[in-house]
Amino acid sequence: MQDNVFELTAYVRGLLDGKSSAELYHLHHEVFEKVSPMQVFRAFTYLLREGYTEEQILKVLSKPMTLLSNHLPEFDAGSLPDDHFLKLLINENEKTAGVLDEKKTRVGKEDGQAILQELSILLKEYESHSLVKENILFPYMEKKDSIYAGTSIMWGLHDTVRQLAKRAGEQISGDEAKKLIGEIYFAVYGLIEKENILLFPAAYEIFDEREFAEMARQAKDYGYDVEDNVSLDLPGEIKDLRYASSSGELSFDQLTLILNSLPVDISYVDENDILRYFNTPTERIFPRSPAAIGRNVRNCHPPKSYDAVERIIRDFRSGESDREVFWIDMKGKKILIEYYALRDSQGNYRGVLEASRDISGMMELKGEKRL
Repeated sequence: MQDNVFELTAYVRGLLDGKSSAELYHLHHEVFEKVSPMQVFRAFTYLLREGYTEEQILKVLSKPMTLLSNHLPEFDAGSLPDDHFLKLLINENEKTAGVLDEKKTRVGKEDGQAILQELSILLKEYESHSLVKENILFPYMEKKDSIYAGTSIMWGLHDTVRQLAKRAGEQISGDEAKKLIGEIYFAVYGLIEKENILLFPAAYEIFDEREFAEMARQAKDYGYDVEDNVSLDLPGEIKDLRYASSSGELSFDQLTLILNSLPVDISYVDENDILRYFNTPTERIFPRSPAAIGRNVRNCHPPKSYDAVERIIRDFRSGESDREVFWIDMKGKKILIEYYALRDSQGNYRGVLEASRDISGMMELKGEKRL
């Protein structure tokens, strides 16, 4: 079985290094008839560990995926209950593909710009599908086995769809519109296929029903209609503990209420770069799920942000800086994102606090309003 992984790794490595795809196929074509979804993940994770980036892999991904699609069967969800976590994602894929199929019949007959506007709306609705994978399924897979670090490549595909959705909302017509429509169909159909032949079969093999039930429960935060059958209540002895400091004492219930009532999203990453905590205000700016707890912070961001994340942590750890500030425009709002280095009384680096908030209203303040 390991030979299959080495063969597939060698094939993709050859593509990455610019070797002839015909020669590579001649040398390694038999592996595509034998390799399993889990082995595919292992092969791509090996390539990431060798130093190839997600962006590099994405540029050659279509070639191995075309060959894999000829041999790997689609995941059979027929026996899954309707509220199964994977069934929720599969149903959403089928619904999205159905809408795309319907619109495909209109391409070339109707105004391309009008179709793009409809596709833009569809892809924005599909965004929850990607967020559930990034914030729930991928973290679970990474914790189960490090060979699933390759899910970051699929995150890169999500970002491609997001960029296409953004472009679809712009004023584009004529041949440019037709080209963009084609790119959207290729990207979304391709993403669905990769889920059906790789992601879902691998996930079904490694998780038990309770784990899937926990994932489904967390998916409720993203708008999925799921009955909550999983209890995550803390034991009584933990609930009865109190937080005490020189500035006061709180029950843990009170502390939780305070943290979740702050008008800001906060996340804490410890000195080992592991996400340990996030608060849950009524309206989070950036989605977080319990599945992400214990995850390396590098994996909590899209591949294109890795370098920036690592630079911030490196500068904080070395003492070169203590604060980084960014601001972005998102969904009609101005979002302020701040990172603070945390240090103990001895000056030792103890991690990072991320704080994000909507400052749109603050920017419109004029004059004064006193108590």
